[in-house]
Amino acid sequence: MATLMNNAKPIGPDGLEGVTLAEARRAVEAAEAAAAAGNRPAAILELERASGLEPDSVFILRALGGLLLDEERNLEALQRFRRLVHARPQDPEARVLCAVSALRLGRLDEFHDEIARALGIRSDHADALRWRGRVAFDNHDHAAAGRDYARLVELGHGDADTLTTLGFCLARGGHWLLAAETFARTVIIHGTAEVARENLEVARRKLGRAALPTTGDALSREASEDHAHGNQALACWAWLEMLRINPRDHATRRGLVSVMLDHKWLSPALPHLEELVRFSPWDPALVTWLALIRFEAGHHAKAWEALKAVFTLDPRHLEARRLEVDMTLREGRHEEAFWLSRRLVQDHPEDVVARITKGICAFHRQRWDESVEDLEWVLTLQPDNALVRSNLEVARERSREARIERDASQLRTTIDEAGRLQAAGDLNAAIALLVPVTEQRPDWAEAWDALGALRFMVGDTEGARRDLSEANRLSPGLPDLQVRLAMACNATGRPSEAVALLSQVSQEQPGHVASHRMLGDLLLESEPASAAASYAACLKANATVADDLVRLGVALVQQGRIAQGVAVFEAILAFDPTHEAATKARHRFGPQAHE
Repeated sequence: MATLMNNAKPIGPDGLEGVTLAEARRAVEAAEAAAAAGNRPAAILELERASGLEPDSVFILRALGGLLLDEERNLEALQRFRRLVHARPQDPEARVLCAVSALRLGRLDEFHDEIARALGIRSDHADALRWRGRVAFDNHDHAAAGRDYARLVELGHGDADTLTTLGFCLARGGHWLLAAETFARTVIIHGTAEVARENLEVARRKLGRAALPTTGDALSREASEDHAHGNQALACWAWLEMLRINPRDHATRRGLVSVMLDHKWLSPALPHLEELVRFSPWDPALVTWLALIRFEAGHHAKAWEALKAVFTLDPRHLEARRLEVDMTLREGRHEEAFWLSRRLVQDHPEDVVARITKGICAFHRQRWDESVEDLEWVLTLQPDNALVRSNLEVARERSREARIERDASQLRTTIDEAGRLQAAGDLNAAIALLVPVTEQRPDWAEAWDALGALRFMVGDTEGARRDLSEANRLSPGLPDLQVRLAMACNATGRPSEAVALLSQVSQEQPGHVASHRMLGDLLLESEPASAAASYAACLKANATVADDLVRLGVALVQQGRIAQGVAVFEAILAFDPTHEAATKARHRFGPQAHE
């Protein structure tokens, strides 16, 4: 660990304030400087000081533990990493660090327990797999090690050491063909892997093959047999050996490149492809491959340069036009990719890949219906294509959502027009507009609410109650809607339902003035005390009204009508004993003011 920590994050406050936080930061900065100078003991001392100031800092614990490991102070490192696990129990990296420290101390059981926990949190954690595989390999458990190294390769971590070790594990298990294939893959991808090259020769001999063939015919036969039996890395190895003998064997080089591209071995394929294009610059298929590999390698400008060369040779070359759309799409130019995909389908209407590409581009342009149409067309020809089916389901869902949104926009326009007619006094015309809306979207509470309010205005109280009840069922708990429904219920001879609705609103929305007011009106004759409480709640909820009443009281006092003014102040305090202005006014002008 040459430096304190790569990609270090700044310390968060974590409860430290002022001088303490600044002091902890200075300690970390001093530790970083000491570590950069190679003075790990000094860095450890500074981090220990910082840890004392901020004991739960994840960053400090991780950095300090790493430095202690570098200094082989393994027990101290383990203690820090245990605190790290305590702070972040679901962090697999912390578990791996604990495991490594335990391994350094010879505590194998603890090592395996922590690695198992790390993989339980994230089964594809590369460091956990690598450490477990390494320990298994060192303990000669080649089957277990092979499983972990195979998983690493599957996850895309196929570096030369991993592949070579996997090949060795396969060989130890007697799987010589798989071992030879793995060693060959290592040689092909990583080139300079001499250990893998030596082991490949051992594996070939174990398979009964002769020592390295020296003639092109023998190599060609071996490559053909391996290629036919699916041993593609071994076939590529034989082709590479053939090219050592005869570098101008372009047919062999072409076969080699084809297999490499199929297996995504792009970096080793690139120099061979460039060599092929140098000798056959007029071959559009080769130049298209070159454009693809350059793009995958991140050389976009050179990729487009190669693709333009293809179009000079053959403007309608299908693979090149497919690649043009794909490259444009991957560069984020979705609009351009969409129109290119349309042209591609026009030029090749029966090409399945072209139609899939157009469906994907349409999806990115949010042309959901067109995407659905293209993917459905593909699915009629490839009913077992699971990826297309999955994409089609997503496109259909987006299409459905967009259709609902369009319908909602159109219906909202209709509601707005109904509001315009209402403002103009043409209520019946507004009702006529809204009835089809509720038929088209029976789940839209807003339309039922608007229609119910209009029916109430024209005197159709039963129709209003029915429509407003539907709106309330679809969107319960809207206080204004419940008040309108209460009015309709009361108008149709259902006062108890109206009282129940208003009581619910007043309890759930204490500040809703209209519900308190109407509830008071309904209870005034039957329950005057409850009505008074509702009116008081109404006034309390409407602060502006109470302030206006204070002003009225003050005006009465100034006219010399002191008793009436004080009565107003008393009334305000009856429903809101905490009203400050009324309290001050009563104190100033009430009877006690003259005692």
